[in-house]
Amino acid sequence: MNKLSSLLGGVFVLALTMSHGIHQEIWGQQLEWTFVDEARSSRDIPVFFKFDPDQTGPFPLVVLGHGFLMGPEDYDDMSGYLTEAGFAVALLGTETGLTPSHGDFGLDMAFVANHASAEVGGALEGLISNATALVGHSMGGGASWLGAAEMGASLGAVIGWAPAETSPSAIAAAGNVTAPALVISGTGDAITPPLSSHIPVYESLPGTTCRGFASLENGSHCGYSDSGTLCDFGELGFSGMSREAQQAHTAALTVGWLQHHLTGDPSAWIALQSYGEEEDDVTLTLDCTPSLIATASHAPTASCHPNPVQSTLHLELPWLPESACIRSASGRTFATWSPTDGPTIDVSTWPAGLYFLHLVSLQRQQVLRFVKVH
Repeated sequence: MNKLSSLLGGVFVLALTMSHGIHQEIWGQQLEWTFVDEARSSRDIPVFFKFDPDQTGPFPLVVLGHGFLMGPEDYDDMSGYLTEAGFAVALLGTETGLTPSHGDFGLDMAFVANHASAEVGGALEGLISNATALVGHSMGGGASWLGAAEMGASLGAVIGWAPAETSPSAIAAAGNVTAPALVISGTGDAITPPLSSHIPVYESLPGTTCRGFASLENGSHCGYSDSGTLCDFGELGFSGMSREAQQAHTAALTVGWLQHHLTGDPSAWIALQSYGEEEDDVTLTLDCTPSLIATASHAPTASCHPNPVQSTLHLELPWLPESACIRSASGRTFATWSPTDGPTIDVSTWPAGLYFLHLVSLQRQQVLRFVKVH
């Protein structure tokens, strides 16, 4: 049964109650609905779904699990990075209290990842693709491992931001994780220390699983969430990496991992490797052989100048790409290019920051890094 509400205060709110047990409410970029897992005593799973309406779906889905005593409202910053890069983000609203069930939280994440594409209909039909990932912070990071072990080969990728050990054990569950897995860890994290939490969660992954470990020098435990959350009380007086820098690093690493493993973009892997090599406060270890990457290290390489650039970027192309795109460090595509456009790109109106130029042909890939300044 469908039910349509009125127009209130200039915000269109559409409420749909469907036979498969999903209730939705839609406000612009945010969609709120509740899944019902009938196999677990008709358990309600409230979800806050965010996406960029200026981009065209269907979107790969990122199911985001929060930390202890936190909730979906505490990750607006990181959700923004992900939606800007073309992903839909489902933030779970379960297990927000003092005595959370880590096991149920992991199953909640897996349930949403497994059911969102097929079950969300009506006004949302076609919005979510079948490519899904689990991403979690702290408790949610450990729960992501529990959910990934449950989903097996149906999951596209899993990422833990400062993943915490859970009950049941995320470290033990890691042995059953087959999805490409990335752990992002801050060396200044005293809440879930890398030696007792992040590293065991990573090292317990099977050797056959594509895996990565990113260490942020002087990164914190709470820098992945918005400022002013309850998490910050556990790190009063922290003076390491700024939240802005930590979120920018986390976004670049997360988006690169997801773009490669969920969309099959080979240039995203090259950009990820370049980011780990060139950022002084990021140490990235990759233990896998990514697919769909053509290597041609013996061939002449392209270049761009000036770098930094203010207005016009000039391309030197000893080999001819068939196409190219330019992405920000957060993964947002700012422009596309083809040989007919000529050897220059106008970047005069772009925001200052770090950009990656992805050059693609059937024979090879190359990524150029440049900085836009005012």
